Amino acid sequence: MTVASMESAGRRRDIVITTEPRKGGGWRITANELAPPDSKFKTAAKTIYTSAHRINMLRTVCDGSIVVAVADNAVMIGSLKAMDYGTVDKVKYEFRIFETTEAISSMDVKVVERISGREFPKPISKLPCLHVAIGGVNGSIYYYMDILAKLVMAQRGGLPSGVSLVPKKLHWHRQAVYTVKFSLDGKF
Repeated sequence: MTVASMESAGRRRDIVITTEPRKGGGWRITANELAPPDSKFKTAAKTIYTSAHRINMLRTVCDGSIVVAVADNAVMIGSLKAMDYGTVDKVKYEFRIFETTEAISSMDVKVVERISGREFPKPISKLPCLHVAIGGVNGSIYYYMDILAKLVMAQRGGLPSGVSLVPKKLHWHRQAVYTVKFSLDGKF
């Protein structure tokens, strides 16, 4: 689970995002808004993604507008479609999925300031610049730079020349990478 402080419809609220088994099989990611006692708002929940595979890791960034999850060797990146919703049961995410070459044992995400005008057209360049680091069971670390914008471009008809979905591969571990974390300054 992870918690995101999200603002919409003139109020800020904490949204608890969980991963749990579904009745009948599979897994789901659920956004939960817990209402305080004596509130005019009700406790609400909404399933925002379902998977046939166990979702092992879950992170949010950008005040919950981006959700990143991992299942086996797949990475699911969900971006909030609209910022204006009254309660969490009205929230909508659009998920994009990519697979890695090995099973994933750890993951971290960070958002950095986008350098304006580089690589992507205006609608894409307004997306958060999301970097994802993945630790693999075979000892490699994969670094996906600006992956959300690249996935959106690929979905909309192709990547500009010189832009690739292939990650940087760092390899120096003899066993699985059980923890990966960006440094506070984001440089390492």
